[in-house]
Amino acid sequence: PTTITATPQKEPTQAVVNFALCRNTESYLQQKPPGTMSHRLRSSKYRHVYTEGPKNDDIFTNIVPYPGGGDHQGIKCNTKYWATGVKGGGGPVLVHPLDKPGVVPTEAVRLNGHTADVLDLDFHPFYQDLLVTGSQDCRINLWRIPEGGPQQGQEPIGTMQGCKKKVMYTLFNPVADNILATADGSKVVNIFDVQTSQLVLSNKDHTKLIQDLKWNGDGSQLCTASKDRALRFFDPRAPESTTVVPDVHKGLKTFKMCFLDNHNQYVTVGFNRQARRELKTFDARTNKVVNEHALDQSSGLLFPFYDQGTNLLYLIGRGDSNIRIFERTSDAPYQYECSNERVSGAVKGVCMVPKRCLDVLNTETTRFVKMTSDQVQVIHYTIPRRDAGFQEDLFPDDYAGIPGLNAEQWLGGDNAKPVLMSLDPDNRSDEPAAAAKFEQKEAPSSDDPAAAEEAGKRRNAVLEKQIKEANAKIKELEEKRRVLNGKIAKKEKEAEEAEVEDAMAQVRPGLEESEEEEDNEKWEAEEEEAPAPAPAPAAEAEAEPLPAAAAPEGCKNPELYNFLAGDAVQMANLYDKFVEGGVSSIEDLQDIDSVDEFVTDFGLKKAQARKIMKALN
Repeated sequence: PTTITATPQKEPTQAVVNFALCRNTESYLQQKPPGTMSHRLRSSKYRHVYTEGPKNDDIFTNIVPYPGGGDHQGIKCNTKYWATGVKGGGGPVLVHPLDKPGVVPTEAVRLNGHTADVLDLDFHPFYQDLLVTGSQDCRINLWRIPEGGPQQGQEPIGTMQGCKKKVMYTLFNPVADNILATADGSKVVNIFDVQTSQLVLSNKDHTKLIQDLKWNGDGSQLCTASKDRALRFFDPRAPESTTVVPDVHKGLKTFKMCFLDNHNQYVTVGFNRQARRELKTFDARTNKVVNEHALDQSSGLLFPFYDQGTNLLYLIGRGDSNIRIFERTSDAPYQYECSNERVSGAVKGVCMVPKRCLDVLNTETTRFVKMTSDQVQVIHYTIPRRDAGFQEDLFPDDYAGIPGLNAEQWLGGDNAKPVLMSLDPDNRSDEPAAAAKFEQKEAPSSDDPAAAEEAGKRRNAVLEKQIKEANAKIKELEEKRRVLNGKIAKKEKEAEEAEVEDAMAQVRPGLEESEEEEDNEKWEAEEEEAPAPAPAPAAEAEAEPLPAAAAPEGCKNPELYNFLAGDAVQMANLYDKFVEGGVSSIEDLQDIDSVDEFVTDFGLKKAQARKIMKALN
């Protein structure tokens, strides 16, 4: 019989497990300083974000979306409803509760208050029952949604006029109450106060058709993308302060942008000259490109969505069946690709659900409502965790749906940060947002002098605030310039000193040789001019050496000292140098054979060395 021995399986290493968990090799193999194998894995708690796709209880069927094109999202939602334009006469809008999936009845009531198709719509961020719709009939309607959905024969509670051509984009301010921005086909951005249905501000700086409209995080600035391939940033209250960023993308197709306020960045998604889709990252402080990322060759329009709590950027393309996810950082390379999830059905429209609706106990970090050609689907993204309960690191405080300013304060020039709330079920409170009630006000008469004066005061206040901020910025820049000029002067001085030092280093050897030759000539001249010594008396054939007492007290080698101090040498100052060099007697001096040895070993000049050797001889 044949015996089969089972080979024991090896336990996978942690690196293999991590790689298997990672859904994107490029994100896994991030460049780190080389050294060990562990340098290849970048630590990230968001890398494993994933979705299982829509389930049966997340799908709404029997939908026939508006067949027209356009560059808008196609669908919007809030915490209670989703809404989209549908096929039909007069621009009907279907509004349906998020908590009632399944087949949408054919006889479901539509909002129908326009005479042409609705191109864009938006829910009020602070009142969950309010919706605005913008249409090709140049009107903007404000609707109040009754509990349970629209009612038969329902009329808008307000209509805003002032757009010269079709209304293409509608977007509420995220901080200021009742402030609505619109962009129309006449290349004008209008600001409405929906509480009074009044047009309060306009910006007419655009020269080409507007293709995108976004507020920044605190609602103090608008950004538009237009067909001239430029971005324009401006405060609607002071439109003359427009900043233009030209040639954002080289392609001629529509491009979109998204603010990343917590990183002082913004991103754009568009097309290059070869019609390839690309993602660009800009520094919001300098408006300079800091990163470019090529995506693919698809032709569908991309929509960017950013979740500030998890630093994840989602790119969803019209006609695509996948959703790209990038983790964003403040430092280079600024982004890491997390996953490229496939979802069923090509995208026709998409929007992000407010984060306060998420199932945080099951670590649901993001939720989208996606529209296809015949369905509306809810897509849940989660980050798996072993521990049950609320994960504080995944769910920091987020948007509360409560205004930070009223319309009058914002129009008067005030700014404020968004109001945040805890997402922890044990600490959160939704009562302030739920209790908010919308009340309409009568618009002031255009002939009312008091109203005109008040509007003038608001504009003056905004301009004064802008001037004050500009002066403060100028002062700050001047101080930076002064500091930089000081640093430049210091660098120039150091460079000049370095140049002088280099020049001296090149000239110094020649100078030293010249000085040495001058010293030698001087010593030789002194030797020639010195008077001949008087002849010694006949009785004294030899000169008696100087007595040892001539040496200083404590001298260890008086004979050597007396020799150096004598009339023949007269260089007693060299005594210490010779002693340090190992000379202890006149005999040691006599052992030195040449002038060069004196110069090399003791640092003497050649003239001094020759004089000592002459005295020794």
